[in-house]
Amino acid sequence: MQGYFFELGYLLITCTLCIAAGIMLILHKEIRISPLNVLVFGLVALYGISIIYAVDREHALLEALRITCLLPFSLIISTLKFEERLGLLRLWTWIGALLVIVGVVFHLERKERLESTIEYANSLAILLLVTLMICLFFYLKERRFAQSLVLVILGTGLLLTLSRAVWVLWGIALIASFISFPEMRNRRNMMIIGFSHLGSFLVAALIRQDLSFLWHRVKSIQPDTAELQIRTVYWRDSLLIIRDYWWGGTGGGGWRLLQHDYQSKAYFVKYVHNHYLQIAMDIGIIGLGFFLFFMIWFYIKAWKQRTNAQLSIDQKYWSKSTIILVSVILLHAGFDFDLSFPLIFGILLFLISIVMDRELTKVYKLSGLPIVFIGGVLISITGFALIISIGYQQKELGIRSAAESHWEEAHQHFSNAKRLLPWSHTTLYEYAKSFVLQGNQSRNLQDYYAAQVELEAALKRAPLEKIYQELKIDLEKVNQ
Repeated sequence: MQGYFFELGYLLITCTLCIAAGIMLILHKEIRISPLNVLVFGLVALYGISIIYAVDREHALLEALRITCLLPFSLIISTLKFEERLGLLRLWTWIGALLVIVGVVFHLERKERLESTIEYANSLAILLLVTLMICLFFYLKERRFAQSLVLVILGTGLLLTLSRAVWVLWGIALIASFISFPEMRNRRNMMIIGFSHLGSFLVAALIRQDLSFLWHRVKSIQPDTAELQIRTVYWRDSLLIIRDYWWGGTGGGGWRLLQHDYQSKAYFVKYVHNHYLQIAMDIGIIGLGFFLFFMIWFYIKAWKQRTNAQLSIDQKYWSKSTIILVSVILLHAGFDFDLSFPLIFGILLFLISIVMDRELTKVYKLSGLPIVFIGGVLISITGFALIISIGYQQKELGIRSAAESHWEEAHQHFSNAKRLLPWSHTTLYEYAKSFVLQGNQSRNLQDYYAAQVELEAALKRAPLEKIYQELKIDLEKVNQ
């Protein structure tokens, strides 16, 4: 749907995955610990610890839960055999094609850029590029006509995203594949792949009713483009935050709160558009070093497996393939916040697991107390995530009711959210805004007083939040 980017999405998928992992443990009575599990557990632990000292504990908790959903996911995929993993890769190519078709049919665009259900064109683009390359790798081995058609659909969607950075990576990935795979240099394969790309362009041009759309976008790929220039500003400003919080970071969401005090020009973005800087700000240099260590380890293992005589031809083939696929994701992560989508982070972890889990997975039989303990942890995470998801749903319902001037309903929803999320300053702020809207309509000073009470409670939880400070000043003027 949305890549599990928003609270309700990743909280509910956390519940689902924990239940699935619990069922897996009961059926198999064993747990497989792989390097991937260690990576995810380490990130979850570091994000969890950061809640204690975070500058914004509510958003630090949410970012920790966003990462936590990948923990049961990693436990589940560690049970899969190599052939089963290839089956999932094959399925993803069809899912990517479906995203394109749904996006085009229902006109899921913004500013003429295809977003489909992901609701962010650049992240959809990297998702489509990965699935397109997976489809290409399958075609090189199997030469199925259906795969060439899927290539056309995926290429069409990728062009319609108008994502210039991903187009550059597309070209790099094709060149790397041409160098790495003798199958790519086969004349027949080159013709089919070339015609599929040409077909993608023609279909995209037909949908946009503009044959020159590609040229206009390509010629704007310059080092001084506005998007790149503003992102370099974000990155420079984020280095100042990292300098002051370099050891343990600010906790998840710290950039969102602190950027006003460090920025060199006025802007607001929730993420810094560079996942490596984001990790360093969230959980410090320790967290960034931990993540990079595993990425380097992956490349070393994947490179060695290319020539490992003990592996099958298919295993060597997909070791080379995953190097290209993982590189595409990691390169784009340096320019955007794709890995803040658990769906895309999960795809990265899955691709890494194809290489990392092959030789290093340890199997532990479970019975009695260990299985009860692990089951208890999964149940606790599930229950906590479910309660929080209900709380945030109540907050969203309150915002919607206030926008429609249904004041009693709004108050009820916000009261429910406050009970379920006693630490949430955003709930208090939205509650205060609803009282302001009500006061603007009723002209009753009591509504503004009520708004001030809620806002002061929000400021106690997030005293550095500029928006809250500005609203407080406005309310004080009204209530004088």
